[in-house]
Amino acid sequence: MNHPMLGFTRFGFGGFRVGAGRRSTGHVRLQLSISPAKRKKIESIAKLKNISLSEAVEQLAVAV
Repeated sequence: MNHPMLGFTRFGFGGFRVGAGRRSTGHVRLQLSISPAKRKKIESIAKLKNISLSEAVEQLAVAV
């Protein structure tokens, strides 16, 4: 979609200005259903390693 008055044209990431919009991270959203005990264990691992919950799950998945 172009804006005729301002001369803007849409770029690849969803914005009119160069560099505007969100960039892809290479990650995929995933929703898991796990027991509260396992969630607590994963949260404690994440807190101990000072990483996010997502990073902790990813590390555990790679280790399996």
